[in-house]
Amino acid sequence: MPKEDQSKDQLVKEIQELRQRVAALEESETRHQRLTDAWRDLWAQYEAIIEAFDGYMYICSQNYEVEFMNQHFIERTGYYPLGQKCYRVLHDLEQPCPWCLNERVFQGETVRWEVLSPKDQRWYYVVNTPIRHPDGSVSKMAMIQDITERKEAEESLRRATRALKTLSASDHALAHAGDESSFLAEVCRIIVEVGGYRLAWVGLALDDAAQTVQPVAQGGVEEGYLQTVNITWADTERGRGPTGTAIRTGKTAIVKKMTTDPSYAPWREEALRRGYASSIALPLKGEDRVLGAFNIYAQEPDAFDAEEVKLLEELATEVAYGFTTLRLRAAHKQMEAALRQAEAKFRGIFEHAVEGIYQSTPEGRLLTVNPALARMCGYDSPADMMAAITDLGQQLYVKSQDRTNFMKRLGKAGELKGFKTRVYHKDGSIIEILINARAVRDESGAVAYYEGFIQEITEPGQEP
Repeated sequence: MPKEDQSKDQLVKEIQELRQRVAALEESETRHQRLTDAWRDLWAQYEAIIEAFDGYMYICSQNYEVEFMNQHFIERTGYYPLGQKCYRVLHDLEQPCPWCLNERVFQGETVRWEVLSPKDQRWYYVVNTPIRHPDGSVSKMAMIQDITERKEAEESLRRATRALKTLSASDHALAHAGDESSFLAEVCRIIVEVGGYRLAWVGLALDDAAQTVQPVAQGGVEEGYLQTVNITWADTERGRGPTGTAIRTGKTAIVKKMTTDPSYAPWREEALRRGYASSIALPLKGEDRVLGAFNIYAQEPDAFDAEEVKLLEELATEVAYGFTTLRLRAAHKQMEAALRQAEAKFRGIFEHAVEGIYQSTPEGRLLTVNPALARMCGYDSPADMMAAITDLGQQLYVKSQDRTNFMKRLGKAGELKGFKTRVYHKDGSIIEILINARAVRDESGAVAYYEGFIQEITEPGQEP
């Protein structure tokens, strides 16, 4: 074959091979474009999922450097901290977080936990997951959700629950209390043991010149604190703390942070030494005055939210009621004892008096007669005389008109002394008597009965 023809064939062949290579390149480029488009679509989907996550997400390396952060997190930090240390970006710390669990994550474990950030004092729920790269390296992906509202709701519920338990237990204590001292001591114990508070104590407002607040019951970690407080309810420095204010104003007083509240300056050092961080003072109100204050201390700052305060105010009302009730009960017992003593004393005088003593109705019926009067009239006993005489004017008085005159004079004056008259002895003889009496009236002013003393003045040999 001529050389010219061979060259043409070779050229055609090379052109065909070139076309095949170009077609292959075009097919490869098309396939690459399809892969690129697919990868772009897949990343767009992942990005949409990431940004749809209602929380914060970031990825960091084993040396704590930020490799990725979602838009929510960028908005929180105010910039995109690529390559910066995660602990500095997230929590404003200069070294890895004390609670960091990266070691477990980089060993392949998914870790879930909750943390209170020192940067903004908010609670977060964190899920840390390892991400393995094709080159064998490992990163950490963190998905974070703000759970502050949930934690606050849980804490509020916990506080309300402990206040309710305390209220219920205090009702039981009142039902079984023997006296005010044991009742107040038991309530303080319940506040600490059931409610979980650090200290509880009751102070009564004295009416002395210094307007002293006197501690009368306590429970919990006290360690001599009440011996140092020297609290008054006067409007002075040591009376402007929560206890004095609650007593003076009749309103609940709260110290949220003992470390900073200026009203707590006189007691701050001793309080912090014993682990107190916040307190509430609840007035114990009587019918016409504030009796004192019920004081509760917590070991955490700002420990008393609105719902808990409401329940504790109910508790203070119950305590004040129980205290007043037990004090009245004790007063009644003392009064009853005094009445029993007076009655016994009166009964002794009544039974052993040498003069006659009596009580009678305006209608003429005897209510009481002592032995001396019964003997004076010839009866064996007071009961015999009271059974025999049912109408003084007709049966005892020699002249019934004397009885009528006696009641008229006594009705006008209310008291009558030296009234002389004659009465019948049981044996029918007549004796002369001298009556000192008074009229006892009821609430309407009507005469309820007469009472008095009778002395026999019959002279020997006197004619009736």
